[in-house]
Amino acid sequence: MGVPFYARPSWADYGTILASVPDAYSKDHVSYNGMDVYYNGIDTITEKARYAKEELGGIMIWEPTQDTSDRSKSLLQAIGAALAGT
Repeated sequence: MGVPFYARPSWADYGTILASVPDAYSKDHVSYNGMDVYYNGIDTITEKARYAKEELGGIMIWEPTQDTSDRSKSLLQAIGAALAGT
């Protein structure tokens, strides 16, 4: 399963969105730069990772450098925790 670390339709990366909207990690939709953008927040990424582990056997990320450096809000950390079963 592929998971994006960016938003549509803006293509803004997740880390940049968080810098502008600090609680964006807990959502899948925010207003960013005057437009509604849609992305996968922590809860959605966690559920996708669990599903991929149980049903599909793998996950692909586009693009890890678009994550945040804040480990508590990191999508990559959420994926790792979900795959580890924590």
